Amino acid sequence: KGSPLSGGAKVIFKGDMSAPKVGGTYTLHGDYQIHPQYGKQFVFTDYEAVKTFPTETEAVKTYLIENVRGVGINTASNLTSLYGGRTLEKLKQKPMHTELLEGDAQDF
Repeated sequence: KGSPLSGGAKVIFKGDMSAPKVGGTYTLHGDYQIHPQYGKQFVFTDYEAVKTFPTETEAVKTYLIENVRGVGINTASNLTSLYGGRTLEKLKQKPMHTELLEGDAQDF
């Protein structure tokens, strides 16, 4: 799938990645190759996940559901409704109790 780089250029990436995370950031290792039909592509043979946290609301919601024990769709939706893309930043600032809608508290 094409991905925009700074300056608006797009690069096509090609390679195998098992279970990529939505909103995840990866360092890809490989080389550029010219495909006869599709043109210049970056073909990666190895990758590693970069330890970053998502900031897009839907990606944050997915991250919470997949990575925080006891957080389901409702809690993730409440948190992202309150804090949007800054949800994970807010949870780092106040990890033990996060105010939810209507004053309820959820322990993490």
